[in-house]
Amino acid sequence: MNKKLFYFALAGVCATAVVGTAVLSSSMSLVGPTAGDTDYNLTLNASPSEIGGDYSNFATTYTTENGNGIGFAFNQAKAVASGLCNIAAGGSIKNTTALSGVKSVTVKFDGTLTIKGSLDSTVEYVDLGSVASETKLTFDKSYDYLDLVAGAETTITNINFEYSCTSRAQSYETVRYEAEDALVRVADWNFDGAIIYDERASGGTIIGNLWQGVTFHINHYAYFQGNHTIKVHYVNGFNNQKVCYGVNGGKNMLDVPAQVEGSWDFANASDVELTVNLRAGWNDIVFGITDAGAQYDYFEVVGSEKKYDPADYEMAVSNKMFYAVEAARLGNANRANDWNGPYFAGSGMGLTNDEGNGLELTFTNMKAGNYNFKMVYGTGGAFNFKMVVNNGTERSLQTTDSGGWNVLGNKTFQVTFKDGTNTIKILRDGTWLNFNAFFATIK
Repeated sequence: MNKKLFYFALAGVCATAVVGTAVLSSSMSLVGPTAGDTDYNLTLNASPSEIGGDYSNFATTYTTENGNGIGFAFNQAKAVASGLCNIAAGGSIKNTTALSGVKSVTVKFDGTLTIKGSLDSTVEYVDLGSVASETKLTFDKSYDYLDLVAGAETTITNINFEYSCTSRAQSYETVRYEAEDALVRVADWNFDGAIIYDERASGGTIIGNLWQGVTFHINHYAYFQGNHTIKVHYVNGFNNQKVCYGVNGGKNMLDVPAQVEGSWDFANASDVELTVNLRAGWNDIVFGITDAGAQYDYFEVVGSEKKYDPADYEMAVSNKMFYAVEAARLGNANRANDWNGPYFAGSGMGLTNDEGNGLELTFTNMKAGNYNFKMVYGTGGAFNFKMVVNNGTERSLQTTDSGGWNVLGNKTFQVTFKDGTNTIKILRDGTWLNFNAFFATIK
């Protein structure tokens, strides 16, 4: 797959990434590394110039010899006769500029302090525990931002941060999926005319001359839950065009207006954007053709300023879905693209005609475990079918009545997956069934 994936490590500001003692913009002292050190130390041991005799909130910045600055926010802090400061109950000290790869902290104080850490100061901090005075608290993982929170009025003499100057954080960069890679090329449809070569396009090809029911399926890993922007790069010469899309299921419509009516010159290509809510982990983003005019170059999931550590995430798939029109056809089952109504892209798979015809779904990179397997379908009654998981024993099962062939219902069954690739076959057993979508979710 020609998926363009861009990540880079963000080191943050390494305050003491020079030999010698750093120069500060306040009265705090900063102990720099000496030649041959593998870990660096930043020690705060004197009140900053901005502090006063009453509790207040303020920010201060400390500058190293190489011109880098480290910002700190003091919340509800006041001066003391000797030492760093006094913090009111609930007050705190946190760095606001990344101090990359903090491995431990040692604080000399009288009171109570809880330490919290984060790779990204804009997200929730992780509770790293309470610290005892003059006892080094070493973390299982390094952090770029620390928040020292007072549980009661606390006088702090000094704070020492030990850090590596190497962050484990990565930026969530834009990921591009070429249309030719995302295209679901089911075996019983001929896609020869859909491949259009144009050196101006990303990857040198665009996908067009399509028909209702054709899908582009993107498997995207999101490192945070929430809203993401998706860009669709296309060229279209017809007015009033739409494309169907679903994110982990569902059915929505997106306008893909003509750039220049009557022209498919790639020089006119542009983006249309949509905002979708992704879960943390793997997501199925599917575009389904309803109007055949547009030609598609690529899809992009736009990056974010948020930071993450890939080691914190499970890369095996534990949630996966397909629309029925994407399934492999078995026998002479009906891959229909003229149903319309509630079916995704007006398409689906019907178990009609001979006994034993059906469909097959292939799930890759799956995490082993017990799964809920939900089928979404339209029926005119409670109908029979057979299910085979990983070429094992046939199970005779039955749907519920969805309320009509053009009304979608669903029923969930239990299946067990092994690590890696798994298959599910759905076979006709004496009655008709029209399928819209399938979902596998680990229990």
